[in-house]
Amino acid sequence: MTGVLVMILITGGLIYLTSKTNLKVDSGKRIFADVATVDNQTIDLVQTEKILLQEAQNQNIDVAQAQVDSYISAALAQSEVTKEQLNEKLAENNMTYEQLEVQVRNQLIMAKIIDQNVNLSSITVSEEEIDAYLAAHSEEFSDFTQKPSLLPQLRMRIKYTLLQKKQTAAVMDYLKTVEQ
Repeated sequence: MTGVLVMILITGGLIYLTSKTNLKVDSGKRIFADVATVDNQTIDLVQTEKILLQEAQNQNIDVAQAQVDSYISAALAQSEVTKEQLNEKLAENNMTYEQLEVQVRNQLIMAKIIDQNVNLSSITVSEEEIDAYLAAHSEEFSDFTQKPSLLPQLRMRIKYTLLQKKQTAAVMDYLKTVEQ
């Protein structure tokens, strides 16, 4: 996987491992594109998940249990959460570790099918696009434009946001073709 948009689809019940003491379960049914939802569009996750998982099955795409284990272990390590803490939080939210594994497997399969069918690495953002965005939103960024030292950081943030939007649009286009 390219890693660019590897985890764009997040199934309901994904565990957010944020720190040792801040662990929560989100049982929402939305698709997230990194931090923001796709242009404020909400997609029926259950339907989308079914479509993608069926397409993955049609294309013989699967992930090994070792990949699921590795993903969960890496998330735990990065978040400094123990497996015991995870299991406690899962139990508090009426969820089992096995259910988490199924959700992670599905998430990885969906990421894999998107990665194999959408060329995210070919999507770019030009300097002209960044300039146009800055011009169109100049009032929002007046503090940044008054301080030239902050402009490179702002341009990088805008580039990331525009890239995210383009990648998300490409994934959405793919989902529409699969759905038909």
